[in-house]
Amino acid sequence: DPDMGIYVDILSESVRTKIAILWLSLTLAFLAHGQLHFFEKGGVPKETLGLLLFFDFCYIVPLLLAYLTLALREKACRTLNIVSPATFLVMNVYHLWAHLGEPAQIPIVGATVAIVGLILWHSLEISKTKR
Repeated sequence: DPDMGIYVDILSESVRTKIAILWLSLTLAFLAHGQLHFFEKGGVPKETLGLLLFFDFCYIVPLLLAYLTLALREKACRTLNIVSPATFLVMNVYHLWAHLGEPAQIPIVGATVAIVGLILWHSLEISKTKR
């Protein structure tokens, strides 16, 4: 059915837009987590350059992934959005476990787990429609 191909392309674009928005949401969650972390510590200590570089990585990578989600061709987009959120999911579950003793951090870090879980779920949805 020729109309089915058009439906799959529209679905794919819709899902890609959702995924890009979720990557942007992850950046905001990381930003909120970083701000709360430094607020709880009373400011930014001078010896935390490595931590600041890690936070920069956490802000830049999801922004780049949001762009690539919209710019890459279908196969590359699917692969990127299955491998990347799976990696982030493992890291964020560990990160959540590390913050279990900090009640203020749990909702924000928990949101990062939920966001990458949704990205992975939507990416697998693209894979199902493209078979």
